[in-house]
Order: sequence, then structure tokens, then C-alpha cells
Amino acid sequence: MFEHKKVMGVDGTFSSKGNFRACPIQLFFKNKLSLWEQRFIAYWFNYNLEKLRAEWNSVFLNTYRHTSSYYTRKIIGLNKIRALISTCPLLDLDREERKRVLELLKQSKIEGLNKWIEGYLSHKKRFFLLFDKQRKKR
Repeated sequence: MFEHKKVMGVDGTFSSKGNFRACPIQLFFKNKLSLWEQRFIAYWFNYNLEKLRAEWNSVFLNTYRHTSSYYTRKIIGLNKIRALISTCPLLDLDREERKRVLELLKQSKIEGLNKWIEGYLSHKKRFFLLFDKQRKKR
């Protein structure tokens, strides 16, 4: 998950004739989120996606083969994207905890942020329950 402006240099959707490995998808949230809250959700998503990839060897991802290619790739489906984002606790945190977490991100204290996420996940079982069906198929 990334910000369009940072990666592609545009404010919204960007199209070109060039080949990109992925098509950007815009996400819309019901709640109005600050830029730093959006960045935290992106960080949460990317952190946990990498964690799932490592633990399950990407078996939860869909296999995709472009018709003109001889190789296959693994991609994540929209339902899994939604499920992973839904595990983000940002809106459930009290004001002080949210402020503390966003400060870690703003100050680029990545080690502290990772430690906070791991601490949070160790107390919440719902994270891995969302992906349990894929895990049992392994």
C-alpha cells in the first residue's frame, strides 16, 4: 500500500501506456482520516502483509498468470485486502494511545512502531482468525 503522490507523482489515479506490475486501487474510508492516520493504516497493512507472507510462504495469495507470460505471480485479492485493513485498530484506540502511535510514525521510530504492533497483535487473536481458512488448507 502506498501514496499515489509519493510513488507516481500524481494526486489521484494515474494511467499510462507503460507496463506496471500492479494497477493502483484507490481506497475510500467512511471516516475522515488525517494524512498520518492514512499512513498508519498503510504501514499496518504492509507490515502485516509481509508478516503473513513470511509465515505462510505467500500461500494465502492468489496465483495469477498473464496470458503472454511464461511465469506466474502471486497477488492479493480485494477481499483479503479488506480483511487485512479491517484488523487495523486505529479507530478503536483511545485518544492518548492513538496520539502515541501516530507520533512513533511521524518521528520515523520504526522499531518502536513495530514493537507496538507486535504487542497489540499478541493480545488480539482476531488478526489471524481472518486468514485461518487459508492456513488450514496448507
